[in-house]
Amino acid sequence: MGLIDYPSLVNSIRDHAGLVRLIQALNRALTALGYVSYPLLVVLAALMQQDFLLPCIVVPGCSFILVTVLRYMVDEMRPFVKLSYDPLLTCDKTGRSFPSRHAFCMFMIAASWLAFAKHLNWTSLPIDVFMCVLFVSAVLLALIRVLSGVHFLKDVIAGALFALILAHIGYVMIFG
Repeated sequence: MGLIDYPSLVNSIRDHAGLVRLIQALNRALTALGYVSYPLLVVLAALMQQDFLLPCIVVPGCSFILVTVLRYMVDEMRPFVKLSYDPLLTCDKTGRSFPSRHAFCMFMIAASWLAFAKHLNWTSLPIDVFMCVLFVSAVLLALIRVLSGVHFLKDVIAGALFALILAHIGYVMIFG
């Protein structure tokens, strides 16, 4: 079964209704943070640094397509399907667990913001705090996906690594 006994983990969390509600609320809030912070990046790039606009769309977009194609090719069963238990989050997919696209997207958004800040040579406490919030949020979302039983640990680690590697390669290829 691996390092984590997913059914026991999920069922032990299920015994604490407040913890289940917290996990579900954090999943929604952190996902919403991605939905807000990425369009904000695109708008700021359009207004402040137009040479970053196309890369901040192309690098995440092409990477997202690559990860989506990989998910379809691998079509890994989700832990709750493979190990027969009910997850804490609603998930209508039984496959395409590897790599986690939630983890991928949040890490790609955080990496894109970091690339944008470096491109503008932004260095200030508020910007540094915002970068930390994005990366900590990405880690938290990845953990929530595992704790809720909708992804294996390897799924979220792979999603994070793919995002960081593809973001690095993409932005370095464009900006050097």
